[in-house]
Amino acid sequence: MNNDFPFSHFINIPNNLENSDNAAKPFIPNELLTESNSKAETESDPSESFSSSELDFVSAEISKKLKAKMPSVKYNTFFEGIFTLTNIHYDLVEFQTSTEYIKTVVENHYMSEVVASVKEVLGKEYKIKVSALTESPSDLGIETTSKAKSANQASFSLDLNNSETTKEDEVDTKVLNNSQNSKFNFIVDPKKTFENFVVGPSNNMAHASAHAVCKKPGREYPCLYLHSDSGLGKTHLLHAVANKLKESYPELVICITTAREFMNEMIDAVANKSIAGFRRKYSEDIDVLMIDDVHELKNKQGTQNEFFHVFNELHNKGKQLIFTSDKHPKDIDGMEERIKTRLSWGLVLDIQKPDLETRIAILKNKATQEDIYLPDEVINLIATSIKANIRELEGSLIRLAAYASVFEVDIDVEIAKEQLKLNTLKDTSYITIESVTKSVSQFFKIPLADLKSKSRLKEVAHARHIAMFLIYNLVKPTPTYVEIGKFFGGRDHTSVLHGVEKVRKNSKVDQQLSQNLLEIENSL
Repeated sequence: MNNDFPFSHFINIPNNLENSDNAAKPFIPNELLTESNSKAETESDPSESFSSSELDFVSAEISKKLKAKMPSVKYNTFFEGIFTLTNIHYDLVEFQTSTEYIKTVVENHYMSEVVASVKEVLGKEYKIKVSALTESPSDLGIETTSKAKSANQASFSLDLNNSETTKEDEVDTKVLNNSQNSKFNFIVDPKKTFENFVVGPSNNMAHASAHAVCKKPGREYPCLYLHSDSGLGKTHLLHAVANKLKESYPELVICITTAREFMNEMIDAVANKSIAGFRRKYSEDIDVLMIDDVHELKNKQGTQNEFFHVFNELHNKGKQLIFTSDKHPKDIDGMEERIKTRLSWGLVLDIQKPDLETRIAILKNKATQEDIYLPDEVINLIATSIKANIRELEGSLIRLAAYASVFEVDIDVEIAKEQLKLNTLKDTSYITIESVTKSVSQFFKIPLADLKSKSRLKEVAHARHIAMFLIYNLVKPTPTYVEIGKFFGGRDHTSVLHGVEKVRKNSKVDQQLSQNLLEIENSL
């Protein structure tokens, strides 16, 4: 027997056999005998005695044992070609697999099979250590990377023994957990920044004003009031301002809260007889006060009274105030007139529902942040079908990513329709060149014939350009500039291109134009 390779460590050889020339020798594979001739055993650790060929041989033997202990589909998924032996120590055997996800599955579900297989091959029980060659994200709250994964690579821990019904429940659970985790607790969210806020015609003024506040807090717009329907980006802007101010003015004391939290804090202060401390905090200690959903102070007379005095103190000291609401100050029922007046002192801006282009940009931006890939046709389907708010758009993306991970499939249009219940919606094929032009005609009260004529009247040309812009962005499949020009009296494609680009550029700075575009689109 060759003495270079430590066979006695792996094969139980009785002493009387090992030292006897005539005794039957245990079978030693030629592969090991040949390779071991060139190696010397190290006293400190037998792992140093193994060449790559020797480890490969032992790894193959362990793999055979594993394959016999489980269904072939499980073995092929988690072991075949991706689960390899990397080292053997006195009491530890190390394996490496391809990803953190597979490592987790092996450790949670197949460790007993691995331990047993190692014992059968090496002759005794070892501790097992599994490492991953590359780590994959553990949930949808991962940091943004430069390259997005395909949707079925978005990583979730799951029990692969689940039934189909359980898997469906798991998709719902992951969506719910993500929704719950996204609930801000009014510590500044570092992920909500100006850099990942998608700007479009519906929110460009609010974005620009919030950005201006960060340059000169308390001076440019000492009181900024943003209002919109739920889920259109108000809270994102609050946190973006807070993050930017922390970066530019680290000495400022920033308080970001909700009207409800403000009220609860005041109630606790009254109950604990510490109202003086409450007033001192908000009137003297704070440099920037941001209150989300300020309309929830309605009909709360005591809280409104405290808020009134806090507002006056901070405004008189030149501090920065930012508020958000679902209504214009004058439209909040149950709010004292003196507070409505003060909320209207500063810059009051509304945020509209995003147009189609902005919705597509929001989805692509969110997919990049979460490291998820979806085909353009799926992105376009979601953006065309869901118009209510940004939160609903992002929620649809989370659901598809969860489904792709649990069922290990790539998302296509049919899966998207089924999971997002879009198959019950009207087919968007009814949006045609003719229907868009008719809606524009009705909106501007300009005869359809005039829009298609050679008329160059300013109001007619303006409406015609809007029609061209909407046709190019809403009609699917997208018509060419030549086709659009032909519909409008045989105009040259360059004229159509000029009209579309003119509306696109102007909509970014002209709030009335962007509002008109939104209203016409919603009418369709």
